[in-house]
Amino acid sequence: GAVQLPGLIVPFVMWLASLGVAMFAIHRLVLRHLFALRRRMRRFAIDRRLTSPPKNMVIAAELAELDTAFDNLASTVLQDEAETEDALREKNILLKEIHHRVKNNLQMISSIMNMNLRKARSDETRQAISRLQARVLNLAAVHRQLYMADNLTRADAGARLRAGTGPLTDVLVGAGKKVRVTQDFDEVHLLPDQLLPLSLLAAEVVANAAKHMRAPDGGPAWLSVSLSAHESDGSRVIFRCANSKGPITVLPTSADSQAGLGTQLISAFARQLGGQIDVDERDGSYAITCDFPIAGDRNAAQVDY
Repeated sequence: GAVQLPGLIVPFVMWLASLGVAMFAIHRLVLRHLFALRRRMRRFAIDRRLTSPPKNMVIAAELAELDTAFDNLASTVLQDEAETEDALREKNILLKEIHHRVKNNLQMISSIMNMNLRKARSDETRQAISRLQARVLNLAAVHRQLYMADNLTRADAGARLRAGTGPLTDVLVGAGKKVRVTQDFDEVHLLPDQLLPLSLLAAEVVANAAKHMRAPDGGPAWLSVSLSAHESDGSRVIFRCANSKGPITVLPTSADSQAGLGTQLISAFARQLGGQIDVDERDGSYAITCDFPIAGDRNAAQVDY
């Protein structure tokens, strides 16, 4: 005879059919709109491109409000980011202008010193003005590098020292002298609050080294200047200057009130860097080293002129 289907088969088939219709309706009316909105949000997060919602789609009022809310939020984010970029650009322009004007004012001070230098009669006065003028020009060179740099937050200290100590050693060593000069400067990016005292410290140390160097027995005089980051984690920097003569200078102590101006400045610049000065004196050579940490944006060393 004919096969009799159980009585539950028909209701089960109808339930499956209604479930399929419900799933199709949910996907068509809700899920595909949510998927489209998710794709728009991902695209906006990746490249800030705000795409339009799919057209010719029937969408519920609640989902349409969700699309509108996202469009308004995205537009607000884009506007805020544009305003932030404009403010940052204006800030950079202002900082560049400040560094440029400081550089110009320092060069004008140097010109006034040059006028006084021509009128000076004693050698001691001329030497004092020349040293002071060299410090002012060194500061001006640092500000020039800052306003010409693309990134005003940090600058390459190695490039600054290379540009500053190169001409300085040429002048201080003097023409005609047989001196072997070695310079090795790594690319170390520092905040301006550390770049300034480091540049001034290097100028003072190199000036003293060039002034006091002597040729060792059996060879020419030599001067070595270097800047390098620690190999361990790169969070500290070592500046070192060595020459082929005896002591560059004697570091001032509490009992040494007769320390020269250059010596006092070296110690002051090292304190501003948050570092320490170490001296290594041997037969025929003398080296001075400053080991200091690289300051961050929040704990940068403050320059006190």
